[in-house]
Amino acid sequence: MTDVYISGHLLETCQEGCPKFVEESRVRVPGGAANAAESLAHWCANVVCHGNPTAYGGPVKTRFMVQDKCMWRHDDEGLDQGWVKIRQDALSTLKSRHWHAVLLSDYDKGVLTPQFITEVSAACREAKTPCVADCKREFEVYKGCIIKGNFDWFRRNEVEFIRQSEL
Repeated sequence: MTDVYISGHLLETCQEGCPKFVEESRVRVPGGAANAAESLAHWCANVVCHGNPTAYGGPVKTRFMVQDKCMWRHDDEGLDQGWVKIRQDALSTLKSRHWHAVLLSDYDKGVLTPQFITEVSAACREAKTPCVADCKREFEVYKGCIIKGNFDWFRRNEVEFIRQSEL
């Protein structure tokens, strides 16, 4: 995912009678898992992030900022065939050498399919590599992963989570 911040100012009105946004600057930064990976790099972690939006295309969140406040946001959730290549490259990289851990940051936008999450988790178990999953989908997709979810996810999956914890 890419986050784009467009800063500018509003003019009184345009020809259609609505406020006109005038762009002053534009910044593109990694979002989602790429942001998490960048944060880990500051801890001297050897990070490989698959899903670089610049290289493959992918979701873009564009925020229009006026006086440091977000006035509106446009989400382009478009996914293309590049994500198939990302999944292939990620599995190949995962299986080619030892990793200390794998982080799956899943926003349930179609990039990480349930099948792919299952394949990554299985590869991690085989290599005895911890797989941490930032959960957004059903509980069973993340079998074998270390679960990291928000309050709403745990509430939706509470019964299954408790049942699995007792096994």
